[in-house]
Amino acid sequence: MISLSQVSKHYTNGPAAVAGADLAVARGELVSLLGPSGCGKSTLLRIAAGLEVPDAGTAEIDGLAPAEACRRGALGVAFQRPALVPSRTALENVALTLELLRPAAALDPRELLETFGLGAFLHHYPHQLSGGMQQRVNIACALVHGPAVLLLDEPFGALDELTRADLTAWLRGVLARTGQTVLLVTHSVEEAVALSHRIAMLSPRPGRIRAVLDVPAAARTDDWTAPAAIAMVAAVRRQLREFVPAAA
Repeated sequence: MISLSQVSKHYTNGPAAVAGADLAVARGELVSLLGPSGCGKSTLLRIAAGLEVPDAGTAEIDGLAPAEACRRGALGVAFQRPALVPSRTALENVALTLELLRPAAALDPRELLETFGLGAFLHHYPHQLSGGMQQRVNIACALVHGPAVLLLDEPFGALDELTRADLTAWLRGVLARTGQTVLLVTHSVEEAVALSHRIAMLSPRPGRIRAVLDVPAAARTDDWTAPAAIAMVAAVRRQLREFVPAAA
C-alpha cells in the first residue's frame, strides 16, 4: 500500500534530510519509523502524504502518486498538534473533512466520535477539550472519510506519559476495527512496540533505513510490563544504540 523507493530529500542551505530510503508497507500493516531527532522520519511521512516532493526516488500509495491518492481520499493524516478549527465544535470539525473531500462513502461523524468515547463532548469547542480529547477528534478527522492509508506523525507526542499510554491502547483498538494501513512516526520505543507489526529504524541525518525489525504478536500489547514487550523494547534500544552511539 505504501512504497518508498530510494527516496532522498535535501533542503536548501541545510544537510540532506533523507538519503536513499527504501520502505514498503503492506495492506493492513502498521509500520513505525523510529530514530533520533532530525533523522528524517517526518520528512519521509510528509513525502508519503504528498506534502513534500523528493529530490530523488519515488513514493506511491497503492500504485498512485501521493497527491493523486490524496485527491481520491485514500489518505488520512494526523500530526502531533491537532489541526482543529477553534470556532467549530468537535462534531463540526470532523464534519469539515467530509465537506472538503466529499467522499462517495464515509462514516457518520457523530457515531465515530461516540465510538471514540466523545459522545458527551460533540458540541464542545477545542479549547474546552483536554489534549487527549483534542487528539482523538484530530484522528477522527483523519478517519471519517474512510481512507485506506493512515499517516500519523507523533500523534501523542505532546501528551503526558499516562495519557499517551492510554491513547496508545485506544488507538490499537481503533485500528483493529478499521484495518487501515498505517505509517507511524514516533520517538517512543514502547509506543512503537505496542502498535507496530514492524519497526523501521533510521540512522542520524541524512536518514537511511538501517534496519527493519518484526514485532512478535505477544509484544504488541497494552501491558508494557509483559515479558515479550520488555524483551522487544530492549532489542530495539540495542539496535538504535548501534546507529547512535552517543545516545548510549
